[in-house]
Amino acid sequence: MEEKRKYHTLDGMRGVAALSVVPLHSPDYFGAFQNSSGYLAVDFFFLLSGFIIAGAYEERLRSGLSLSGFFKIRLVRFYPLYFLGLMLGLLAAVLGILRGTPVVPSDAMPVVVLLGLFMLPVPGLFGFLGYPLNGPAWTLFLEMAVNVLYAALLPLLKRGVLIGIVLLSAVGLAVAAFQFGTMHVGWKMDTVWAGLPRVCFSFFLGVLIWRAPAARLRLPVPAWFILVILGALLWVIPSDAVRPWYDLVCVLAVFPLLLMAGAALEPSTKTQQAYRFLGVTSYAVYAIHAPLYVLTHGVLKIAHVSLEHFIPLAIGFWAFLLIAAWAADLYYDIPLRRAAMERIRRTNVGMRAS
Repeated sequence: MEEKRKYHTLDGMRGVAALSVVPLHSPDYFGAFQNSSGYLAVDFFFLLSGFIIAGAYEERLRSGLSLSGFFKIRLVRFYPLYFLGLMLGLLAAVLGILRGTPVVPSDAMPVVVLLGLFMLPVPGLFGFLGYPLNGPAWTLFLEMAVNVLYAALLPLLKRGVLIGIVLLSAVGLAVAAFQFGTMHVGWKMDTVWAGLPRVCFSFFLGVLIWRAPAARLRLPVPAWFILVILGALLWVIPSDAVRPWYDLVCVLAVFPLLLMAGAALEPSTKTQQAYRFLGVTSYAVYAIHAPLYVLTHGVLKIAHVSLEHFIPLAIGFWAFLLIAAWAADLYYDIPLRRAAMERIRRTNVGMRAS
């Protein structure tokens, strides 16, 4: 196993993946690219999460970090930007009701908000897995759940057990891909079961890769080349016949290989800051892009701005989103997380003293 270190290339890959999800939830800004393979970024996020979480917390958990302590740390990491996305989604929903184009029926709003505050889905609403104020939040729920599951079961997660979980999940992925013709599943009620193999396969494979330092691909290519390959894969628009095969090959084979390559490659010192920026803003980009699209789309329609020329709209929205994500991270997320972690530390000190 590896000593803790910075993975700038993986930061850059996370940022590229986050930006590649945006067209999926911003159809009028990205034209035909709303049908791209950006949804596979979710599987890459799960894979990367398993690798990073194992590297950051496995030894700490084995050395005495409690399950409740781990849960608090992860909740502090997830919740501030999740909450921001929820509030932006609520604002968009309220404006929709006032304009007569409700995203959420007004009588359902209290239940949606109440459950949303606890990061819980609203089963059955609109046939989705119940995050109507911020659709992508369903993956954050799964991410939080698998983090806690990993910490709780860590003493049992020997190599053979992990391999078994990964293989069983791979079978589930194959069934889902061919049953539904895509791996863009898990977020609707009729495909909700497929979310489990999606998160379990990639997350626990990420843990396996971290535990095997020899599983690194030291390719004779610059770090930026890995980012380009990942981005290109997420922008492909396969035919319906090819899509399940394409999705499976990416998730089962190509993404793990890219992770192993990215973990072994580092960008030049001059470009590390750019990779860091992509990594730092990635979670905020993911957490707020969907409600920001709804809000900006509404503003453009009120202003009678033409939505026909999607290229300038796409570039403009990406730029706005990156600035908003950077500001949210720097002036909102980091201060809140620091304050929360300091409060947890003081509470723990007080409990030990008593």
